[in-house]
Amino acid sequence: MEASSWDIGGLLWQHRSWRRDPLPTASRETIERYVEELQKLILCLLEMIAKNLGVEAERLTNTCNNGTQWLRMNY
Repeated sequence: MEASSWDIGGLLWQHRSWRRDPLPTASRETIERYVEELQKLILCLLEMIAKNLGVEAERLTNTCNNGTQWLRMNY
């Protein structure tokens, strides 16, 4: 997935609604949805960084996926 500033802006705009649905009172399904959307945003950012630094994007993607698994197991 190639990220553009438009993609990232769209994700940020979409997540403005989080202020109306605070995480402390959210259901597990809502929190899982937020984690998935945050993962997408993080992957876009990491891919942009990787592209600029010449780092393998796959390695960064694996790191992000491992972090998501940790979040699911601990929260």
